[in-house]
Amino acid sequence: DAICDVSEVPEVFTTGVSDASKMNAQAPLGTRAIQLRQPDLFFSRFLELYGRPNRLTLPERSGKANLGQALHMLAGSAYQEKVTAPQGRLRRLIRSARSNSDIIREFYLAAFTRMPDRAELEELERAIASTDDREAALADLVWAVLASREMAENH
Repeated sequence: DAICDVSEVPEVFTTGVSDASKMNAQAPLGTRAIQLRQPDLFFSRFLELYGRPNRLTLPERSGKANLGQALHMLAGSAYQEKVTAPQGRLRRLIRSARSNSDIIREFYLAAFTRMPDRAELEELERAIASTDDREAALADLVWAVLASREMAENH
């Protein structure tokens, strides 16, 4: 849910039922994982890897990372597709011709609920300015924010 909030790209939860006449084949667009009454009915690779909540028992969650989580972070839809989605926050900010510092500040505020300090902002602006592909550099920034320890600890 936090990744969806930061990227502004909603998750699509489907039951995997291909028959359109069946009820609940897809949760309404914008449904958050926490709102799923029966999360076991909906396919989500992210929930499988990070711990699908069971509403009938007290949750047990391991804070230890595993290989599946690391691979998903590098190439999974929860990160890659949300970072590069045409309707997402990053593309919206780029289309509106916002400066690198404005984009950095917005993602820090959305993900960390704080502004970057001067040293962070200067270092990130320098890194983005040193590349030939601004969009790719900004996408890398967003991925790094989403995959950061600070994001995981805040959410």
